Amino acid sequence: MNATKSVTQKKNLKNNNVVAVLEEVKVTALAVIQKPMTPIIVPLTEATATQTETEAQPPVTVKTPLAASTEEKDLNITTVFPNTYNPRKTFDKTSMQELADSIREVGVLHAIAVRPRKEGTGYEIIYGERRYRASLLIGAKTIKAVIHSTITDEEAEDMSITENLQRKEVRPTEEAAAFKQLLDKGRYDMYSLVSRFGRSEKYIYTRLRLTELYQPIAELLDKDVLSIAVAEEISTYETAIQQDIYENHLKDDCKGDDWTGYNFNLFKRYFEKTYTTDLEQYKFDKTDCKACAHNAANYNLFAEHNGCGHCTDRKCLEAKNTAYVAKEAEKLLQQNPKLTIARTYYGSNNATALEKLDKKGHEIKELSYSVSARNFPQAPEAPTEQAYSDPKEYEQAVETFEQKQQTYTEQIEELSRKQEEGRIKTYVKVEQTGPSLCYVEVNKKEAVPVSIDTLKEKDKRFKEIAIEKIVADTKKLVIENGYPESPFTQYEDGMMYFIMLSKLQRKNYPFFGIKDALTYMDEKQKMKIVSKLTDAQRTLIKRDFIMSQLCESGHGDNNASKLLRDFANMHFPDLYGLAKATHEEEYQKRHERLEEKIKELKKAEKVAAKKAEQADKPRPEAATGKPEQAA
Repeated sequence: MNATKSVTQKKNLKNNNVVAVLEEVKVTALAVIQKPMTPIIVPLTEATATQTETEAQPPVTVKTPLAASTEEKDLNITTVFPNTYNPRKTFDKTSMQELADSIREVGVLHAIAVRPRKEGTGYEIIYGERRYRASLLIGAKTIKAVIHSTITDEEAEDMSITENLQRKEVRPTEEAAAFKQLLDKGRYDMYSLVSRFGRSEKYIYTRLRLTELYQPIAELLDKDVLSIAVAEEISTYETAIQQDIYENHLKDDCKGDDWTGYNFNLFKRYFEKTYTTDLEQYKFDKTDCKACAHNAANYNLFAEHNGCGHCTDRKCLEAKNTAYVAKEAEKLLQQNPKLTIARTYYGSNNATALEKLDKKGHEIKELSYSVSARNFPQAPEAPTEQAYSDPKEYEQAVETFEQKQQTYTEQIEELSRKQEEGRIKTYVKVEQTGPSLCYVEVNKKEAVPVSIDTLKEKDKRFKEIAIEKIVADTKKLVIENGYPESPFTQYEDGMMYFIMLSKLQRKNYPFFGIKDALTYMDEKQKMKIVSKLTDAQRTLIKRDFIMSQLCESGHGDNNASKLLRDFANMHFPDLYGLAKATHEEEYQKRHERLEEKIKELKKAEKVAAKKAEQADKPRPEAATGKPEQAA
């Protein structure tokens, strides 16, 4: 990460300080707003539990008992080993090399802390692993160490974590993990952490949130690709949202726009646009949404958000909106039973609400592309005197309203007249956030009068639609569900023969009572045949089915072709034997001719190799350095 970007990130963190840290809250405030993720459990003391009711008490300082060192000396570096509880998990190569160069020049200025190992000889590092690693880089034989001979595991871990947390090079995620580890061990509460490390309660809370980060995003934070402010906000979202942000906007080959260079405000704007929906645009009762964990207004990211907030749970939002729209549409239908629901070709339709209404048995008219459905005019809203400070402005608003009201009344009267004359037909249009009334101009030449026959035809079509939907759902049901443990029934056996009859050869039709072999066997004939099959007919059906399947899937030397050959040899041994012998004889002749050519090529290769070998042999004059004497 270049210097310019680093400076920019620091500036963004400063400008967004209100967002980068939590508001001054007490420990009990963690439970006020429910987060859609596993909360960080912070041990509470009696003092912190009553903090919101009484005057804040002075921070409790927990004195960590540190064992006194017994001696300091230069240890053989091969007897020193790292511990497993060091919060620092990564070591920057550049800074490590700089430390190694410094140790090469002036040695280890501050001794590391060690204790005797339990599992054998040597010492375990309590803190100072960077100095130890840097010493190994320069090939040091010894290292200066303070030896704590009597120290408990708990004290050693505490010393390691607290010492490393006070180093400048510790990464945010490592710092977060260390704070959480100290709290989980129960040796510290929030106020003792504040006292021990000189960090504010806000600072520690914001660091603790980083433990909720999706791991690949945490790695981007450690590499300075993301600012801490952005990472902290991402950590408040559900894991599924974090993963989606990473896959689509943060990883190297992300599918969408790259957000890695965004400051906090820019990230906020794009996140809201991509992952949330403004609840203000929906008409259903949003009382439950105000305290919902999926309402972004309850995240710090949107702490100053006005209105109802933004929803991050699209499924819940769609379910509530669908239920509301369908219910409101049914109210309109109850008020006027003559109305019909229309699915318009143009404009917005709420597909899920229409599906819900369809399942309840409501008729839905599909309007073609040639039909234009127009919405009924909306009644104007009357002005309120309280909204105007100037009486003249209010009077002007009332006058404007009265003009609009008159126009609206005239339009409604005109549409009512057209409806009585049969010139328009009214429908309920189911739009995204609610139903509305719309009308369609009626062409009297094309209009079909309603009669008993037309209603019966409509009922017949409704029955067909019901069966089509039952079949569609049945296909889905049998595909997605496992079969119960039960014996194969005779009825299922009949189903198999019904299916296999589609592969029956036409030349075998007469064997099943179908005289004209050119006639296509329809489903009624199949059902009739299956109801009274003889053993001979069953055998013929199965063999025709086997033959058809193997002929379709047999290619080259695959298993299907091998089975096909076995099948032919089983039932037509003479004919199959003749075909096999004919082609094998043809192959044998070609094989022999090729073998002869191969022998000739091998012989020619040997001759060529012998000539090449003779050409490579040195002449006598080249071998002795003297001209060959005459014989």
